[in-house]
Amino acid sequence: MMNSQKLLKNSLFIAVLLALLFVACEQKKESGEEVVRIDDAVLTEDEIEKEIGKDASKSIYREQFINNWIEKEVLYRKAIEEGVTDSDEYTSLIENSKKELAAALLIKKYLKENPVVIEENELVDFYNKYKHDFVLQQDAYKLNYISFNNEGSAREFRKILIESDWNKALNVFRDNISIIENETDKLFYDYQINPVALNQIVKNLYENEVSIVTEVNPGKFTVIQFLKRFDKGIIPEYKEVRNIVYERYKYFKQKEKINEFIEELISESDIKRESE
Repeated sequence: MMNSQKLLKNSLFIAVLLALLFVACEQKKESGEEVVRIDDAVLTEDEIEKEIGKDASKSIYREQFINNWIEKEVLYRKAIEEGVTDSDEYTSLIENSKKELAAALLIKKYLKENPVVIEENELVDFYNKYKHDFVLQQDAYKLNYISFNNEGSAREFRKILIESDWNKALNVFRDNISIIENETDKLFYDYQINPVALNQIVKNLYENEVSIVTEVNPGKFTVIQFLKRFDKGIIPEYKEVRNIVYERYKYFKQKEKINEFIEELISESDIKRESE
């Protein structure tokens, strides 16, 4: 019984991370200039800009996005033609997906309304208690990292950064909508620094040196400031891995909160088992 409940709780928790992907399967009608139409399905410029950014609309990624959209649409229409969407298997998968999605959205809503509050001393205690779990399994690098969806913004940010410092550059760009990602003083494992070209750039930087603007993916331009290198096998000090400690502790506390929520729902439900 306990194993079944644990399995249920773990499955629902994982659903928070995975089931939302099913939303992408729903057809949406977007306003704006049509780019592609297949019968009543329309892909608009607005939808493309929403997904890949306005300034990335001329990149090769735009063509990939359009081609992927066309492929999904023609496959879906062929599936309807072949009767796939009328099959019991399809219906069963859809029904199960609805339940998983509903559960995931409920948990997301619950966590938003009941956020985990984390105090700094809790993080320090968690780190000290599980210190050996933070042994670096491979080389790691502490970096300031930022990505833009257009090259001009990336170059301007790099210029300001070199002339001042990271925080001042961020302040200048605080309202810039072309920023895709932004991480300050974050520890990255070697495998997390992709693609290979960017990985090699990082490994050749000196302390506090700023990288060139690198197009890591089509339409994604990155600037990195190298702060510190950590060798595999060491246990970094708390301040060096605070972001990792925070993410692990937050995951732990959220899972604990979700389990309590599910236990409460189970206790309030009229559940009759076969053996009863």
